[in-house]
Amino acid sequence: MPAGALVVSQAVVLAALAVVGAATMLGLAHVGFGLAAPESAAGVAVGFVLGVCAFAGTGVLLGSVLPSPRAARGAGLPLFFGAATCASPGTDRMR
Repeated sequence: MPAGALVVSQAVVLAALAVVGAATMLGLAHVGFGLAAPESAAGVAVGFVLGVCAFAGTGVLLGSVLPSPRAARGAGLPLFFGAATCASPGTDRMR
């Protein structure tokens, strides 16, 4: 399999999983916390696509510069949890 096809297939799978995960989280937030609809659905969609591209790009970068999948996973997990910690410090109910 050509390397380009592998990268594209990984990005497609990542995007599909991101859509399923986001839909699940939005459904749970709507039911559990009364989440309101965004004012700009287009802005949310653009942000979502940019986030998926950035996440996939980080994975591709780590996979291409590190010597093994284990090393990429070892470097990627702290990056992921660090970004998650900075991006979601808590809800208003927690403050």
